[in-house]
Amino acid sequence: MLAADLRQYRDLADDDLIYYPKLDAVDGVAPKGLIALHVPDTDEAFYFDTRTGLNEGEYPILRFDYNDGSYTHFADSFALFLETLVRPT
Repeated sequence: MLAADLRQYRDLADDDLIYYPKLDAVDGVAPKGLIALHVPDTDEAFYFDTRTGLNEGEYPILRFDYNDGSYTHFADSFALFLETLVRPT
């Protein structure tokens, strides 16, 4: 399936945890071992980092910066990822 084929459903699947990894698999955007989690806008995206395995049953979350192409550590767990986005300090 082409990326363009998937993008036609973006309005329906904008926050879908399955949509983003499929799109990345087609486009080859993320390095192997990163699983798209949340793409809120065109400035950043968040990924599960499975490259080093589970750490206490969790994959760390990385933030990708579209402006400079860098990946940085964002949270040690999915719960901390959600807490950081929902309850910013």
